Amino acid sequence: MQSSRGFTLIELLTVIGIIAILAGLSFFGLGRARSAAYRASCAANFREMGVSILSYTHDHKGYLPGPLYVGQFASYSGDTSDGRIGTFLAPYLNLPDLHDPAKSVNQNRQPQMAEALSCPAWMGAMRDTGIDLATARPYILAGAVRMDNDLTAAPFGQAGTTKLPQLISLIRNPTTSAAFWELDHENGGSTYSSNTGVVPEPVHGDVRMAVYFDGHVGAVPIDS
Repeated sequence: MQSSRGFTLIELLTVIGIIAILAGLSFFGLGRARSAAYRASCAANFREMGVSILSYTHDHKGYLPGPLYVGQFASYSGDTSDGRIGTFLAPYLNLPDLHDPAKSVNQNRQPQMAEALSCPAWMGAMRDTGIDLATARPYILAGAVRMDNDLTAAPFGQAGTTKLPQLISLIRNPTTSAAFWELDHENGGSTYSSNTGVVPEPVHGDVRMAVYFDGHVGAVPIDS
């Protein structure tokens, strides 16, 4: 009888190498699928916020919500003086009403995190930092846009100042003017370039998600 031949060392190493390559390709594919899912979910949340802004203006004689802070939060409260866009949009996003007439103003101001106001990729990037997500800033509002009178204005007003929200109908190019977009250290300027509540780099790699004044969402290339 002939004895059976075992694998040689070279054959074993070849098999192990093939398995490693296949595993790497599998992990790469899973990573790309996860990134695509995050981007789609982020776009869906932003689209709902864009539609909510339009619904708000419809119910408030054409005026945008505000006054608001430029650096925005993924949270909301029961007090519309807190400068959070989520506080104004909460009813349109079907978020629980946090305003309780029986509570003091300070109690109504306690912000609550809302996934509808954020992006899964941003939440993943912030989760390991130890920062309270209710106080972190995932996106930034347009501080000035061109109006029909050929002047620029802060469309959402500016919290803490006398600047009040503008009529959305006065924005010259609502289809090309972004209302807000994702914020990170790279596009945050001197105000947010080292802020611990802001992610250090774009969470979607080569694009940032943006919402325009006509309600649509776009993926803006980083180098644009």
